[in-house]
Amino acid sequence: MIFVGNDIVEIDRINTFIQNHKIKGLAHVFTQTEIQYCQSKTSPSTHFAGRFAAKEAVKKALLSAFPDLVLPINSISIMNKENGAPYVVFEHNASIQNKSLQVSISHSVSHATAVAILEI
Repeated sequence: MIFVGNDIVEIDRINTFIQNHKIKGLAHVFTQTEIQYCQSKTSPSTHFAGRFAAKEAVKKALLSAFPDLVLPINSISIMNKENGAPYVVFEHNASIQNKSLQVSISHSVSHATAVAILEI
């Protein structure tokens, strides 16, 4: 069976969040590895928005398949392969670590979007 999740985020909304909450707020949503990656980019807000959209898309796909799953947003980590392709790592939930899950992120000047596809 295939489950799909998608999400779209306004980059300005993430930029405002970063300005208001700084690193402490980011740590409630992102892993330290994600924070370091995004902050190393020339447009950190764009990358934070893309990762946030991906986390939401992943969560939507997983909750469609497993409605009782408890999955805090900061337990989902969006990483990048050497070629730049994103992939998902679950920080605290080994039971879903090996699921067939693909994620794609895209962005424009104003929005970031992501799609997650789960096959079980």
